[in-house]
Amino acid sequence: IDVIDFKKAGVIVELGPGSGPVTLELLKKMESDSKLIVFETSKSFCRELKKIGDSRLIIWNESALDMEEHLAGYAVDYIISGIFNT
Repeated sequence: IDVIDFKKAGVIVELGPGSGPVTLELLKKMESDSKLIVFETSKSFCRELKKIGDSRLIIWNESALDMEEHLAGYAVDYIISGIFNT
């Protein structure tokens, strides 16, 4: 996340945030009017993410493959991914 210019990042998308360690770091560095949109397929991880309780965080319990329909109307500045194959 070191390459992100948080002063200019209005919308950041995170794919596969898991339980949220990177999500928390992003939120710490983001501006108050920015948005962080996350796509996580695990319901249990989504429950953990909801506990963060930040109004800038938008959580989709969906695959990243479906993100296009959810991002309509947003001008995304950065996409980061924690997705990996096991």
